[in-house]
Amino acid sequence: MSTKFLSAADVESAADAKYDVVEVPEWGGSIRLKSLTAGQAMRQRSDLGKYPDDGMCVILIYSAVNEADEYIYSMDRKDEDKDSPTFGVPLDLIMLRKKSMKVLDRIQRVCVALNKEKAPEEVKKA
Repeated sequence: MSTKFLSAADVESAADAKYDVVEVPEWGGSIRLKSLTAGQAMRQRSDLGKYPDDGMCVILIYSAVNEADEYIYSMDRKDEDKDSPTFGVPLDLIMLRKKSMKVLDRIQRVCVALNKEKAPEEVKKA
């Protein structure tokens, strides 16, 4: 048996993203989630430093994609009203903060599972 050593091109072209769909009847449909890239995971950690109480919302912002694999939320669009108490805060984060904790918890669990190598039960057995 021979071992194939990967080139940079092999790694670049590998489709390694995982997807899952969460039914959200409370919102009238489903949310499609995609596993994070390494760059997104690093940016997410940075954003969690700025918004430490918003983990459920931040992971959804970095994970939710549409049918064309385009991200549907962004941390880049900010509240620009200098008189607002949320000045400079991402608009999608502000919106998601107002959504059901129950729904966000359900979505967050799937986001976390998409980014784990093994299920928590398997990790405990190892």
